[in-house]
Amino acid sequence: LSPKNKTVGVIQMINKLLNYQAIQEGRETVHVYSHFSTEDEEILETLVGQVAIAIENTKLLHEVVKEKETLKEMVDSAANMLILFKKDGTVDACNGPYREMFGLDEAEEGPYSAWSPGTPISATAASFCFTCRSLCVVDVS
Repeated sequence: LSPKNKTVGVIQMINKLLNYQAIQEGRETVHVYSHFSTEDEEILETLVGQVAIAIENTKLLHEVVKEKETLKEMVDSAANMLILFKKDGTVDACNGPYREMFGLDEAEEGPYSAWSPGTPISATAASFCFTCRSLCVVDVS
């Protein structure tokens, strides 16, 4: 298995059982083997390619989740009040000092923003909020 010329796994084909159905139905008891056809190899190559992509995508997803957790840990450990926004302007995370200032518990979703509802937030800038005197960092990824 190798997406982008990087081996992520190995599949081995040993025997092709020709009479699998008959054995399952109890009509035969002796296994009859054959060579794999070109069609068998093509089907396996297609499946292996998809499996390799799925493995690589899973690894990438784990990396993204780990990086997001690291970022949230950094935000939580900051002494100043911080809020992370998504590109659509919704709050992704805020840290402990911000939650303490506004009396929010860890599980509570909001209201995090000191801006009035519906006010658009730039997805490419960081702003200083004069209401809560904190730097509000906007996610630009």
